[in-house]
Amino acid sequence: MTVIIASGKPKCWDKTVETVPTKASDVYTGTFHRLCRDYTKHFLTTETVLILSPYYGLVELDKVLTETYDVRFNASGINKNTIQASQLKAQWLKLKEPEQSIYLFGGEKFIKVVKAFMTEDESNRVKYPLVGLGGIGYMQQKMKLSLLANEPFHNTKDKII
Repeated sequence: MTVIIASGKPKCWDKTVETVPTKASDVYTGTFHRLCRDYTKHFLTTETVLILSPYYGLVELDKVLTETYDVRFNASGINKNTIQASQLKAQWLKLKEPEQSIYLFGGEKFIKVVKAFMTEDESNRVKYPLVGLGGIGYMQQKMKLSLLANEPFHNTKDKII
């Protein structure tokens, strides 16, 4: 199974003067990203968790990142400031698990991003358990309540777009 989670804007380097090379698992510090990580660690026992960064692309948790950035995917998905679809496709070919379930924890804007680098068959298999909940606050609330109650929701809302 492959789980892809949004990187989020806040990074460990936002609170330091110097940008020190850091594992991706420690770089992203925002509430949304941390809740996604906590949820996947708790409910999705998986061998492949990838972070989707608009700057670095698909990042394994143990990959060392060396520089900060302020780039975002927008409502149109990939844009001139982000990593490009061809780079994401190359990364995906190296990192994907064949014929496995794919979950993406992020909002609607990530649907266009995913469709830009996955094959049609793969993108049709992606499940988006947070899409349709509303804004980021509702998504965070859903994950917090799920963790507190020890009740997963990713299979009860297998939203395939």
